[in-house]
Amino acid sequence: MTPRLAMRPRAPADGGGNDGAGRAVLDGGWWPRSANPALELPGLVLALQARGPADDHRLIVHIMLEAAGWDVHPRRLRVDGPDDIREVQLSWFDHLPAGRLTAIYADGRHVDLFTLPASTPYAEAQDALGTAAR
Repeated sequence: MTPRLAMRPRAPADGGGNDGAGRAVLDGGWWPRSANPALELPGLVLALQARGPADDHRLIVHIMLEAAGWDVHPRRLRVDGPDDIREVQLSWFDHLPAGRLTAIYADGRHVDLFTLPASTPYAEAQDALGTAAR
């Protein structure tokens, strides 16, 4: 199932709209369909990995999430990709900003997403995803 994901366009290296260190505060937004990480996160991982140049096969190795809003908090996630099956480490925190998810790639790069609760009404979710992707 395709994740409901909205990403900020890649900014030029000297572009504005960032945290002062060259990165946007948020890279986008994600609206999962349920509060079950085993159902929702594999599709997100694959979508984030597929984003970017065709020759850039960046693997996500770790995801940090705010614990609130998820039914369970597993430490590992199985991801069945097109070329392999592997595990991604999951870390759950009580003190991350509300809705924050950080996906960390093997090379250390990361993507920060605002995660909407699965129960968010459609119109509200569309507005929030659009805002997060600006």
